[in-house]
Amino acid sequence: MIYEKTDNFFVQKINIDKISESRFDFFKSLCKDKKTLHIGCADAMTFNADNNLHIFLSKTVKELMGFDINISDLQRLKDICHGTYFTSIDECKKYDYDIIIIPEVLEHTFNAKDFLDGIFSLNTKETLISVPNIIHYSKEMLCSEYYFTEIVHPDHKYWFSPYTLYNVVKPYIKNERLCRMYYLENGSMIAIHIISKK
Repeated sequence: MIYEKTDNFFVQKINIDKISESRFDFFKSLCKDKKTLHIGCADAMTFNADNNLHIFLSKTVKELMGFDINISDLQRLKDICHGTYFTSIDECKKYDYDIIIIPEVLEHTFNAKDFLDGIFSLNTKETLISVPNIIHYSKEMLCSEYYFTEIVHPDHKYWFSPYTLYNVVKPYIKNERLCRMYYLENGSMIAIHIISKK
């Protein structure tokens, strides 16, 4: 069980595993020998070919496909890393996947429900969503008399904690699915991993 209810309405307990390996190595081990769909593959607004997860995974993953709505950055990625790419969820529905990875995308969406409805309409055995962890970054936030200073990507729409990430994804965790949570990169990121029992 990932979530344990307590007697206190405002206390939430989440089972979470600490991952010591780097984020790139964690995704590499998770996706090895699997048909993988990478949502947000172009690292829109921050594309850097030397530090791109999709390019890194393309060297080890059995079959890697990518999805991104940022056409210009996706084209830059395509020029370096040839493969199958999509710009709409409907295009992604043409295939079945072993795993779908969604690293640091959810916090950029305007409507998390619509985004997750699309993701969970795809046919996959596993889904992993990772996001920045508000608890890690909150120590870098400063409040003065007139300003609140926050260290955050300017395109982010949400912050997540382990419980709020679980709570947003919970409606999609059906009886036939298992669920795990992870701390990544020394707790700066959290991830939820939904695995089909079939």
